[in-house]
Amino acid sequence: MSSALFGEVLQIQDMQHYLLGGRPDVHFQQDNQAVIKIVGNQYSVKLRHCGRVHRVNIASVSALMTEEEQQVSLSYCNTQDQLANPLTKILAPAQWPEALLQLQVREIAT
Repeated sequence: MSSALFGEVLQIQDMQHYLLGGRPDVHFQQDNQAVIKIVGNQYSVKLRHCGRVHRVNIASVSALMTEEEQQVSLSYCNTQDQLANPLTKILAPAQWPEALLQLQVREIAT
């Protein structure tokens, strides 16, 4: 989330503000409720190493989520509803049909 926010979202918002005069709303959906709480609290003692090891500044992410000018928000999303779920997790064979449907992968009729 931090990488997308600082690497792409802010630049795209600035470009659209410059070209069109307004910033688009950006809505992050996260399936990890602990991350949502940490971003809401702006700090976690247990994650104080993140800035040094992972180069993620939790306070900066939190600040952008609360700035009205940036129009960035964060909410909970069930893991099963995430489109990237089959690309990041090992799924049981019974879950593949639903995953392929989410990814819009279908057989090509010949």
